[in-house]
Amino acid sequence: MTQDRKSFVAWLQAAPMMLIFALFFLLPLVFVTIVSTWDYNEYEMIPAFSLRGYSDTFEGCIAGLPDLCTILKTYLKTLKLCVLTWSLTLLIGFTVAYFLAFHGRSYSPCSAPFRSGPRM
Repeated sequence: MTQDRKSFVAWLQAAPMMLIFALFFLLPLVFVTIVSTWDYNEYEMIPAFSLRGYSDTFEGCIAGLPDLCTILKTYLKTLKLCVLTWSLTLLIGFTVAYFLAFHGRSYSPCSAPFRSGPRM
């Protein structure tokens, strides 16, 4: 089998996941980005380019410095929670991976999918 054929087969195997990713993540992300720039009034969204939604959201934030407005406080709390979740996941994930890689072969049937063969 030539290298080109192997590469083509690999792309074919990855294509269903790429399609699902595009359909359920990229497409909605594009739609949200487009709709976020539409103009609006009290009861409807008007499909015309406008950044009024962003300016209304952050209105008064700069004038109120050094105190943060509510939206910026919310963004900072979200970022803090994101970093905390990421660090805990990293710690737990690497700890479990280390255990399974070096000690998990002889302990339980739960580690069976992670076994790579007999120890030498």
